[in-house]
Amino acid sequence: MKLSTLTLAVSLTLAACYVGGVMPFSAEAAETATQNAEDISKVNGSIKVAAGSVAGEVSTVNGSINLAEDSQVQSASTVNGSITLAERAQVTGDTSTVNGSIKLASGSKVMGELSTVNGDMVINGSTVAGDVSTVNGTLKIEGSQIAGNLTTLNGNVSLLAGSVVQGDLVYAERTARKSWFSWFGNDKHKPATLTISADSNVQGQIILKQEVNLKLENAALAARVVKQYTE
Repeated sequence: MKLSTLTLAVSLTLAACYVGGVMPFSAEAAETATQNAEDISKVNGSIKVAAGSVAGEVSTVNGSINLAEDSQVQSASTVNGSITLAERAQVTGDTSTVNGSIKLASGSKVMGELSTVNGDMVINGSTVAGDVSTVNGTLKIEGSQIAGNLTTLNGNVSLLAGSVVQGDLVYAERTARKSWFSWFGNDKHKPATLTISADSNVQGQIILKQEVNLKLENAALAARVVKQYTE
């Protein structure tokens, strides 16, 4: 068999292997695909991206966003609604909601920032390449990798099952504000709780700008705690 004939045969064989299948993942190719895909935008109504499909910027004002298995979008944002990434779903940019929860299933990826204002986050077996932040909401992170910083104001944070935050973990400062409860001497805010399992880690600093209940199963992490408030 001549070399040219052999090369053609191998090329055809490799091409046949991908018919009806999934090509190997390329971050550059993935980003290009989402940039060229159509945007999906609504004012009132939820959005569901079908399994294995590709879309550009996905946004709604009043409604939830659901990315099915193996789907891929450029960004996902809503004002009033939750955001859910099913297994192996990917967002090549940012993912954000104002009033709503965020859930990431096993194998899902967010290559930008992940944020919510009023809503809980559950990150399970996932990867976030940017920062993770919330104002009012609990964060439960299991078996996941956070490449950026993790920042919160109010709410409990749990790092479990070998989760890693490569940046800093920050409890932001609460502004001093008096309410009518202060007339009865009951204006003290209950401290949030930070739980880090023995097999999880924060590679940066644990910066506390407010009082926080610490449950650090790995005693070595205590050396990374920086208190920036007056007790």
